[in-house]
Amino acid sequence: MAASEHHGKEGTITDVLQDTLGDETRCELDSYSYRIETDGEEIDVWFRHRDLVPVSQ
Repeated sequence: MAASEHHGKEGTITDVLQDTLGDETRCELDSYSYRIETDGEEIDVWFRHRDLVPVSQ
């Protein structure tokens, strides 16, 4: 299942994973990955913040 097939959908965060990527990139939001539920099903992909919001945010 490709993450791109979920483009434009709205969902709910069901789990958050924190790592050290933000230390490397100097962007705190890069340290978080999110598991999302949409259409009543949890998507088996971890998304980064940049995957979930428009580039301008």
